Amino acid sequence: MKQSMVLLVGLAMSFAISAETYDVAASYKAGDEYTGALAFRVDEGKSATYSDEQLQNFSVVVNRQSDTQVLVNFDFEIDGYQSEAEVVLDLDKAAELSFGDQSFTFMIRNYKS
Repeated sequence: MKQSMVLLVGLAMSFAISAETYDVAASYKAGDEYTGALAFRVDEGKSATYSDEQLQNFSVVVNRQSDTQVLVNFDFEIDGYQSEAEVVLDLDKAAELSFGDQSFTFMIRNYKS
């Protein structure tokens, strides 16, 4: 029983140590009325969410795919405009996504402490 507990604790610690942290810079444009830019830090697999009186929701989850790519899930909602997507993006390279009259730019980097 003790060995099982030690093994479980060791596995949990290895998962915690291996989790990445990312710096995310994002911008959005919805129609001609709404533009904005956000920058935040997010731990791998966790959701980073922002909202204010104009922007109802901007949330991002980042998961590592390889040494050079991440899987990004994002939700966006502002005054009748809404988008959600799951995309694979290259680290350290700006990526632009367009959905009708909405566009988004992402730059994701590994956080270096």
